[in-house]
Amino acid sequence: MDTDFGKWLREQIKSKGWKQVDLVRATGLTRQAIGNYINLNRIPDKYAMKKLACALNLPVHALYQAAGLISQPSKTIILWKWQNMIDRLSDENREQLYDFAEVMLRRQERNHRG
Repeated sequence: MDTDFGKWLREQIKSKGWKQVDLVRATGLTRQAIGNYINLNRIPDKYAMKKLACALNLPVHALYQAAGLISQPSKTIILWKWQNMIDRLSDENREQLYDFAEVMLRRQERNHRG
């Protein structure tokens, strides 16, 4: 599979406002290992994937996908992403999201009926 894991990893680091050394600290992996992943000299092994996923607060499957080791996100990944977002919302915003989803479902049902 064609992928640019290094670019993806750089974007993840940047999105957290981190530098490469912050990822080194958060994962406990060596600076050389992180550099190898960023420069595409190596794809992380299972152990490193778990460490990176934990540090980046992502499911391990997201890293496998970014590395081109799996082709599509599974429903589990999508559900995890939704759950992660929902967990970060206030109770009031969770209720608003739920209400919005109900409205969208009713609209979709009406559109499918005719």
